[in-house]
Amino acid sequence: MRSHKRIGQVAVIPRLMCRAVTPDAFEALTWKNLSIGKPKEAVSAALSWQAIEPFSLRPAGIGSFIAVEHLGNAKLGELFCRRGLIANRGSLALHNNLAVALAIQGRVDEAKAELENLKSHSGASERVVNVATQGLIQMRSGNLNEGARLYEMEIGIAIENKSRLLWCRAAANYALEYARYDNAICPKPSHPSRKSSMTLDDKTKSLASDVPAVLERAKKIRSASKIIEASEM
Repeated sequence: MRSHKRIGQVAVIPRLMCRAVTPDAFEALTWKNLSIGKPKEAVSAALSWQAIEPFSLRPAGIGSFIAVEHLGNAKLGELFCRRGLIANRGSLALHNNLAVALAIQGRVDEAKAELENLKSHSGASERVVNVATQGLIQMRSGNLNEGARLYEMEIGIAIENKSRLLWCRAAANYALEYARYDNAICPKPSHPSRKSSMTLDDKTKSLASDVPAVLERAKKIRSASKIIEASEM
């Protein structure tokens, strides 16, 4: 079984050697567009890739990652996962990504059900992604304190394992979820996860290219505190 990397909240199935060597191969286009900062074009290529290889785990994994993390499009992320799970039932990466996509849509009970499929976590990255997804579900359920505790636990695991990449993604997604309640702490260009992501090596940095997009979404959120404040005026 091919391995996959878990980077923070959403799992990424890494590119393997591409059988197709033509420049217009959809797998190659997906990764090329992602590497040059064109996530919309990348996700479009991933959709075409999945249409051609509907039983492959790879387009479902990278497609759902781009849709959710880069674009904030949970419905599209769900679509990638559900198509991928038809032939890959039991995939920890896809069940996790589906749980994240459902939680972001507010479908927390369905997200919890998907999380039940994540029972085996052998490595640090597996533990991080599981804790992160639990934190997301708790915060989307309105349990801010428990969600914060889980996200902080996730960050601690990343630090313990000296993974700057896991830490960057954990911190960015924690900031995004907290901003829904109070974006007075909204991440600025100097936010540690943004600064840290920019000092990663080139290969790792390409996988962390969604961190700025996540932080930018956090900045644009109209938080609950702002809504309450406006209603009291």
